[in-house]
Amino acid sequence: RDGGFYHAILATKEKATIWSIKGGPRIDADIANLLRTVGVGTKKKPRLPTDDAWRQQAMSLRDRLIPPDTGPILQGVLAKVERLVVIPDSRLWYLPFELLPTDDASSELLGDAVSLSYAATPALALSPTAAPPQDHHIGIALGRFFAPRDMEHDAALAKSLTDVLPAGQWGEIPHGYAI
Repeated sequence: RDGGFYHAILATKEKATIWSIKGGPRIDADIANLLRTVGVGTKKKPRLPTDDAWRQQAMSLRDRLIPPDTGPILQGVLAKVERLVVIPDSRLWYLPFELLPTDDASSELLGDAVSLSYAATPALALSPTAAPPQDHHIGIALGRFFAPRDMEHDAALAKSLTDVLPAGQWGEIPHGYAI
């Protein structure tokens, strides 16, 4: 985000497309409205409303973020994209991109159409290139974690984690377990 603008970059193997989105403060308000409409911050269930009024809001927001002249985003901007990594900035961290419709308000949602994940930086969006480690070591350090007011219950819950491992693959250390 740069003042009242958001700048978007879509990078694929073939090309990078860059566009600017005007009205940053308005987009922030639109995100807040969509989140309220879908029930974020309330204790109602199910999480998404049963009516589809929120879909129109999501489509309108999507059209502000992704230029609508590209047509249906799966045939236009996101054609051939199977895995989408979103690197949001500012208030976009709060936008569930999975809920954006791919065409009209009743169309498939983006989260159902492509594998979608988030990253804090472009470097974290890249797939790892190093060889995977040969030996995996995992440590669990627990200190009144699961049930801090009931030591026996806490110990039983912690032990249930190690009970699923084959014998000899973990050892108890003070205030935790080493696996």
